Amino acid sequence: DIPFEARVKTENLRRYAVIGRVHYAKDLCLWRLEQQRRQLLAEVHDGYLWAQHLEALLDRYAEELSHVCYFCSDRFSAAAANTRCVYNL
Repeated sequence: DIPFEARVKTENLRRYAVIGRVHYAKDLCLWRLEQQRRQLLAEVHDGYLWAQHLEALLDRYAEELSHVCYFCSDRFSAAAANTRCVYNL
């Protein structure tokens, strides 16, 4: 028969071993969560850069199209400033 103190000591050692494994699993989960957070942050930043690029592109198109005749799509120029559009009589 094992003495009471020895049983208590082995039980405490088992508990500490389980607690150690739980802490290791917790650390592992936290590290994976941090890696996912970093990856998602990088993806969000990349998406933000694409949105900025597309916004600049759309602004450029809007500026180009704002100087075009609504009816015939000819660009406004000094040569055509005083002429009438064939479609807008």
